[in-house]
Amino acid sequence: MEQACFPKDAWPLLDLMAVLTFPDVIRLKAVVDGKMVGFIAGDPRRSEGMAWIATLGVLPEYRRQGIARQLLLACEKTVEFIPTAPVRSPRQRSRHPVV
Repeated sequence: MEQACFPKDAWPLLDLMAVLTFPDVIRLKAVVDGKMVGFIAGDPRRSEGMAWIATLGVLPEYRRQGIARQLLLACEKTVEFIPTAPVRSPRQRSRHPVV
């Protein structure tokens, strides 16, 4: 799914394993008709008073339907332990749409 969402910027296998196994990472998925169509990973940084969005992707055929927005809102709600914390996202290298 990572490759389908980010054909030019897909994470290497070790990075994917890290985001899927690190204990504090928030991992959510979007499912439509039993099919996983989107995902988000958030990295809460309590000591910094913020959280990073490590990755957010939606399959191309499901984009522009509000799925990414719902994932982002759900992730932000999960990070409510930092009430005023900004949620930040690193810039992607390519400029093609991913959500």
